[in-house]
Amino acid sequence: MFQLRFKGLMKNAVRNKFLKWLLVFLLLNIYVPAFSQTKAERKIDSLLKVLPLVADTQKIGIMLRLASLTSKSNQEKGTEWALKALTLARKHKNETQMNSAYYKIAMYSKTSGNFEMALKYADSSLFLTKKDKDEKGIAQVYNCYGTIYVEMENYPEAIKYYIESVKIKEKLNEQEGLANTYLNLSSVYNRINLLDKSKEYLLKGLQLFEENKNYYGMAGARNTLGVLYNREQNFKKAIEVFNEALKISDSVSDKNLESALTGNLSESYFGLNNFKKAEEYGLLSYNLRKELGDLSGIAYSASELSSVYLKMKNFEKAISYANECLAYSEKSDYAEGRYIGHKNLAEANEALGNYKEAYAFLKLSIEDYETFKLVESQHAIAEVEGKYQLTKKETEIQLGKERMKSKDTEIKKQNQLKIFFGIGAVLFALAAIFILRSYFVKKKSNKIILKRNAEVEMAKAIIEEKQKEILDSIYYARRIQRTLFANEKYIERNWIRLKQGKV
Repeated sequence: MFQLRFKGLMKNAVRNKFLKWLLVFLLLNIYVPAFSQTKAERKIDSLLKVLPLVADTQKIGIMLRLASLTSKSNQEKGTEWALKALTLARKHKNETQMNSAYYKIAMYSKTSGNFEMALKYADSSLFLTKKDKDEKGIAQVYNCYGTIYVEMENYPEAIKYYIESVKIKEKLNEQEGLANTYLNLSSVYNRINLLDKSKEYLLKGLQLFEENKNYYGMAGARNTLGVLYNREQNFKKAIEVFNEALKISDSVSDKNLESALTGNLSESYFGLNNFKKAEEYGLLSYNLRKELGDLSGIAYSASELSSVYLKMKNFEKAISYANECLAYSEKSDYAEGRYIGHKNLAEANEALGNYKEAYAFLKLSIEDYETFKLVESQHAIAEVEGKYQLTKKETEIQLGKERMKSKDTEIKKQNQLKIFFGIGAVLFALAAIFILRSYFVKKKSNKIILKRNAEVEMAKAIIEEKQKEILDSIYYARRIQRTLFANEKYIERNWIRLKQGKV
């Protein structure tokens, strides 16, 4: 009796538990999709509802916003919205919004691998930006050119445009844009194996992103730093940096960045022979790239997963992902992907005892290897050319600095000479003024002296004339006196005579 009751209770409990979990499952299926929408998706939905209700001029701005939002998950959709915005902007002759559309189409076309279209729209954007004399905009378009040429593996041109962008941004003190271009330069130096230079620019960019609290930039910079650690086979440090970047990337909700980070983490764990973790992150990256429609990214993720499953001896999955790798490598012209796909198919079929198929795939992998090596050789040539152009550019910059320094020294000397001659001229002028003043003073004094001398001479002449007249008068009086009065001696002599009776 007790056993029957116990069994009945157990059946009810199991039934109730099953009903409980079934209810939870149904509720999750009903409500979770609504909550699982990202902030970007909710924003897209709200913009799509508003779009039919507004005038054409407002539609352009909404379409450009939709282009930015949709491009984060689907580049082709982003391009479609940008082209629609461009059509309306042209209709209303709104050059500012036309320029914005040109720039977006150039960037999205580059990501989709349509480089001819990317360069065409970048040219249109640059034309309008230069027309407006918008230096910040010109720097942004130069940066766009750099990213296009990187994808085209024309590293010398990429370096040229990045450096032009940096010059303008440094002049304008445009820190966030400057940080992005530093990161782009770091990426180019990484590709041409100048790892120290790459790390130098990377850390410059990271510092600016952190100062400006730019979380997208902080995550992107850490992703690039992790790639450098992977290349140095410092996988533990790479994993640490990638995980930091993933935490930061949660706040920006960018699937492109997330797909790159998870793919790089898969590579790091593969390097440490942790194939379970490599599979986990490889699948995350693969699924994200599928959502994005990133053809070369899908091919790369499929090649990684195929290699992981070979190591795990899961040959069926290794073959499946190798075939997918080949399909997407053909679509994106990914030479290394074709080589890895055929090589992995050969190894998997050999392990399964399918020697005929293994031999056929091995032959194809050898052919692919030759093509891949040719591409690698072209990459090596581009790398050497990039290093040469970099050295040339740095030499030009150094020579420019030296010329500027020499010019500054020359200008300084000229300024010193000008100052010297200026002081000399002033002193000469002062001396001339002093001499002339002395001359005129002396001349004036001489005139006064001559005048006074003349006056003295005249006075002297007058005095002498007066004196002569006085003397003449005296002499004349004396002559009269002498005439009228007898001489004293004569009187005395006659007096004596009279006394003596001689008279």
